[in-house]
Amino acid sequence: MNAVPPVHALMKTLTWLFVGTIAVLTMLGAVLTVIHSAGFVAAQMRFEALGGQCQYGKVGNYVWFNEHYDHQLDMTSGCGLIAISKVSEGAGRMHLGWRLAYVDMGAARTNAVFPMLDPEQPFHPSGANCDPATWQGCIGRGIGVQTARGISAGVVAEFDVWRARLGAELGIFAYEGIWRVTVQPEPPSNFAGYSTEWRGPQATPFLGATARYGYGLLMMRAYSRIRAAEHGCVGCSGVAGKTAVQALIGLTFLF
Repeated sequence: MNAVPPVHALMKTLTWLFVGTIAVLTMLGAVLTVIHSAGFVAAQMRFEALGGQCQYGKVGNYVWFNEHYDHQLDMTSGCGLIAISKVSEGAGRMHLGWRLAYVDMGAARTNAVFPMLDPEQPFHPSGANCDPATWQGCIGRGIGVQTARGISAGVVAEFDVWRARLGAELGIFAYEGIWRVTVQPEPPSNFAGYSTEWRGPQATPFLGATARYGYGLLMMRAYSRIRAAEHGCVGCSGVAGKTAVQALIGLTFLF
């Protein structure tokens, strides 16, 4: 957790975003081709706005927290998405299409005490014999915030059930993960605190389910892995680095 993150060049991020955009457009083109060849008639575009709760999956003990010490992990956050979708109207009860969305996963927050040196995590030092020069025997309190925001693209299949329409979705979420943390000595000692940040472009598959009735829309999603970054250092992924789930409610309009 005390590694120094590498510097990310702007050109690298722009290149990744360009490649991701091409991949998203290719996916949408393939979906439209399938719909056209299957003989479906395209429906009107839909605008969707939803808000609700996201649950990040924490990496585990010894990654920015230690269960032996005081730790507060708030892995649940308000979150939301804004989307456009287009679903065909076929002859039967099944409808195919796509959804493109801007997704904000909200923020996971931590306030936790842990040993400053990773090899000392299992031995639970008290901080009384802290060596400021090497951090040996030292403990610190880290206050961190982790976020994930980006674009999702997915294929959609919907089915008419009574007066409602149930749907399933499979897609890719391309996002920027960010982990910011400030670490101070605990209890106060001579070693200097610090603040750092890791960030990086990420992509993860997701599965979703929807239920629509009139203008109302319910949505559930499970993202395979939400993290900040991975650059070969311990803790770069942040406190979150596993499956994340999203439960949303909102409105949908034709345009």
